[in-house]
Amino acid sequence: MKNVILILALLVSFVTFSQEIKADIQNMSQEEKVKARVENLTKELNLSEKQAAQVAELVKANIVKREAFRNETKEARKENRDKLKAEMEASKAEMKKILTEEQFKKFEENAENQKEKMLEKRKDRKISKLNR
Repeated sequence: MKNVILILALLVSFVTFSQEIKADIQNMSQEEKVKARVENLTKELNLSEKQAAQVAELVKANIVKREAFRNETKEARKENRDKLKAEMEASKAEMKKILTEEQFKKFEENAENQKEKMLEKRKDRKISKLNR
């Protein structure tokens, strides 16, 4: 019985903590998002100061575009989805110019891992909706 209560308490605290992290990210200003993303990329890819400055400019432009896209109506997002994909590819090409081959390879691997995690979460949400 004690084990069940302990497990439930841990589960509740974990869910609460993960929701707080998500809320923190959503409440960040653009500058804070840029800073956090650049710090993360600097740590992951071992960026030089020059690269970090270039990446910061690119990340800032991407965040502005993404937020503008999110603020559009659902119909406008559907219409502009191809435009956003083209902008993402252009951003990726620009990132390739900034990074070394090794750094870009690691960048691509990290992006692929993030994509897999996102798809897994989406799949889990669909399953949980079906089970309701």
